[in-house]
Amino acid sequence: MKISKEFMPFVPALCPSCSGKLQVPDDHDIVKCMYCGVDVVVRQAIRLISGSASTFMELAHVALAARNFSEAYGYYTKVLEIEPRNADAWYGKGKAAGAMGNGSFQHLKEMQVAIAQAIKLSPPDKVADMKAAAARDMASVGATNYQMASSIITRLVAAHGAWASHLTLCREIISLLETAHSYNPKDTQILKNIVQICSDNISGIKFKDPANGNATTVKHLNDDYEKELRVIFNLYAEKLVALDPGYQLPYPKRKSSYCFVITATMGSAQHPNVTFLRSFRDTMLVRTAFGKAFIRWYYRQGPAIARHIEGSRLARSASYVFIVLPAVAIAKLITWAAAGRSR
Repeated sequence: MKISKEFMPFVPALCPSCSGKLQVPDDHDIVKCMYCGVDVVVRQAIRLISGSASTFMELAHVALAARNFSEAYGYYTKVLEIEPRNADAWYGKGKAAGAMGNGSFQHLKEMQVAIAQAIKLSPPDKVADMKAAAARDMASVGATNYQMASSIITRLVAAHGAWASHLTLCREIISLLETAHSYNPKDTQILKNIVQICSDNISGIKFKDPANGNATTVKHLNDDYEKELRVIFNLYAEKLVALDPGYQLPYPKRKSSYCFVITATMGSAQHPNVTFLRSFRDTMLVRTAFGKAFIRWYYRQGPAIARHIEGSRLARSASYVFIVLPAVAIAKLITWAAAGRSR
C-alpha cells in the first residue's frame, strides 16, 4: 500500500546557524532549531542539506577513484543519511565496502546488500546497466579476495582455526559470485571462478605440520559441507559447459597424505589396506605420544623405503607379508579394543 505524503511530512534539513541536522515539516515556513534555538527558514534549510549531499557525493566519487575506499565509504554513508533513496550512493557504498574488505566476509555481504538496494531504487531504464556493472565489480572483488585468501591459507594453514576461517571467507566469496552470476548469467569468468573455488576447497590443502614433526597433513572439508559444495560445483559446471563446451573442468578430488610403504606395496593409494591404515593413522595414532613419534619417524624414513620397494617385485612381496599384513592386523586389534572400551 502506498503511504500518502500527509503521513510523512518531515524531510532532512540543515540549520544555517549551527549546521545541526534536522528533520523539519515541509509544510511549515519557519521552525526552531532543536540545537541552537534560532528560527530556521525551512526551504533554506532543505536547500542547504541538499547542497551538502551533493558535496559529499562528489567527495565520495573522488575518494573512490583514488582507491581510498574507507573514505569513500564514509562519504557515501553521509549522503545516505541525507538521501536514503539515492541509488548511486547505495551502489558506491557497496562498491567501497567490497573493495575495502581485506578478507572480511562481513564487507562482502554488505556489498551484496547495498548493491541490491541500489538496483531496487534505480529507475527502470538504468537497472540493466547497473546490473552489468554490479556483475563486473562483484566478480573483481571476489577474485581479489580469493587470491588473497589462498595466499594467506598457504602460509598459515597449520595455525589453529585458520582452515575454518578460510572456508567461511570462501563461502562468502562464492555467495558474492553467485549474486554476480544472477546479474550477468552469460559471464563465463564468473562461472569459472565459482567452479575453481569449489574444486580447491573440496580437494583440501596439504602441508607439513610442524606440531607433528613436519609430517604431511591434509585439511579437508567435513562430509556435509563437501556434499554442499559438490552440489554448487555441479550446478555451475553445467552452466559453464553449456556456454563454453570446450572448457576443461577441474576434477575436485580430495588430496591425500599417502602411507608411502603401504602404497608402494599395494600399488595404489586407493587400495583398501592403504585407506584403512591412513584412517587409523589420522584417528588413532595421532592421539598418543608414541603414535606421534612413530609418524615422525615414518615420514622421515618411509619415502626411501617406498622407493626401494617400488623397484622390486620380491621387495613388494616381502613388504606385504612382513609389513602390510601385520600392520593391518595390529591396527584392527587396536581399533576393535578402542571401540570395546567406548561401549
